[in-house]
Amino acid sequence: MKKSVFLLLPLLLISSCSLKNNYDYINEEFDSGELFTLTEDEDMVVDGIEDNNYKNLEVIEIYEPEYDITFTTKTYFGINGFYIFSKVLNDTTVFYNKYENVDPYRNDGVEIHLSIDTDIYLTKDNLMKNNKITENTIQIRTDVSNKVQTWVGNNQQTNNLYEWTQYFKPVLSAVNVDGRINKKDGARGYSVELFVPYSTFNLSSAPEQVSIMPAFNNANDDSYRKWFTMKGMSHNQPTSWMTITKDNGITYPGKGFETPSLELLASEDDPKYKGQYAGILREVDDQNKNKVDRVSFKMFVGMDGIYTQFIIKDKEKSSYSDSIYSNDGVEFYIDTIREVQPSVYRTGIYRFLIDVDNGVQTDFSMDGLNNTYPVKIATSTKINIEEIEDNSIYLYKYKYVFEMFIPFESINLTYSSSLMVNSSFAYKSPNEASYMERIDPANLKREELFCVDGRWCWDPGAYWWVSKKGLI
Repeated sequence: MKKSVFLLLPLLLISSCSLKNNYDYINEEFDSGELFTLTEDEDMVVDGIEDNNYKNLEVIEIYEPEYDITFTTKTYFGINGFYIFSKVLNDTTVFYNKYENVDPYRNDGVEIHLSIDTDIYLTKDNLMKNNKITENTIQIRTDVSNKVQTWVGNNQQTNNLYEWTQYFKPVLSAVNVDGRINKKDGARGYSVELFVPYSTFNLSSAPEQVSIMPAFNNANDDSYRKWFTMKGMSHNQPTSWMTITKDNGITYPGKGFETPSLELLASEDDPKYKGQYAGILREVDDQNKNKVDRVSFKMFVGMDGIYTQFIIKDKEKSSYSDSIYSNDGVEFYIDTIREVQPSVYRTGIYRFLIDVDNGVQTDFSMDGLNNTYPVKIATSTKINIEEIEDNSIYLYKYKYVFEMFIPFESINLTYSSSLMVNSSFAYKSPNEASYMERIDPANLKREELFCVDGRWCWDPGAYWWVSKKGLI
């Protein structure tokens, strides 16, 4: 049995006097002892090395493309608490700040967000709050020196208030660096192991499931730091975190159905989209002339799910941000119910985002809400990026082909020969402003739509109808 013990020293005798009153005050004395004790399981040792209990667990894998770093996390439900093992692979320069008393996030290190309120996060009442982080949530910040900070959800509902408050929670951690710290190309990465007792959440035994969001800091020097997590995840949107069950591992809608029956090619010449009608966005000049096809959108209902293809021309590639909104990308909605409602946000509507890093975010909607919220559902994507020479006045430099498959199980549908959904799409190109022609398919009315930096450029008119034959 392993224990990590912090000692509480005896309090000192304090005496005080003044000219008018002489008196002695003696503090109550305590024997030296334990401030807290963390009791690890008999078969676990928290040492930053992967134990046997982690070997067959499912992995949350996050890829950071700018520095080619892969970050993996496994969660084990032990007898006395959660054991979380994270690896940062291919970080060849592991950095530790030379200044003392800096926050862990200024060094290379791992952050883990953990909550037992998985079901509460998906309720309408919680989604309508400004701060959706509950008090049964902990954020653990570590660095490669094994410094630890713990934060808890503060449940404050004031706008623009940070959702977390630094607050001590007993956590045991260990770090193992594969190589040398602060030496260029002197390492191959590092691992961080955490033990979080169930008592931290006022539990006496393991819960049935837990929500987790892993992230890591890549601090290459004193001035540069990049915080990165899985695309679509956010520290203040707990619906986006991964759910792990005690007995069945990672769970989310559509899991196990990600492999489509029709291969994803991310090719403009893909035969499965040939002959289908395409939704087109055209760029124009400020005189609404010189029309050039810029975005092509195709979608059809297959036997196992919905297939979607985008072909895009772009002038400047924006990539590498962990925020999917800061990269070149596309967005589309699928309305599975197709009922006429006064609000666009309602149960049965899903939102999908893809960026040039092959990052994905999936959102759901709910009756009575005024927005969509990120939640993990099964999808499969493939992208292709090609540099091109363009002779138009717009001088496009890149062509992107994005393809996504959405299994029926992810969006609560089953196949039928008459199945139809509605869809609408957009593209985004940060750091660029352009004029786009919009065509309303209902009356073929042509309008000029100006897309400014940071704004999605939407497709013609209302939703498209989508069947097994494609867009209608």
